[in-house]
Amino acid sequence: LNFSSVCDMGAYFVGSTISGMAVTANGEQLAVGTYGGMLHFINLNSGCRSEYSIGTANILETSRWILWRNEEPLRW
Repeated sequence: LNFSSVCDMGAYFVGSTISGMAVTANGEQLAVGTYGGMLHFINLNSGCRSEYSIGTANILETSRWILWRNEEPLRW
C-alpha cells in the first residue's frame, strides 16, 4: 500500500478515536476500529461515497459492526 496515495484521498469521519487499522494486501479494503466500539469496513477504490457519510474522500463504507464489551457483535 502506498500511504502517500491514501493521505491524498481526503477525510472520512468514523465518529470516535481510532484504535487500529488494517488494510488488505491489495490495498482495496480498510478496516478501522474505534475506541467507541465500532469496526468500519471501507472500500478504498469505490470512487464514490454515500450521501450520508461525513468527509471529503470518495470511499465507501461497506459494513459496520458494533463490538461492545459483554454484548454480542451487532452488524449495523
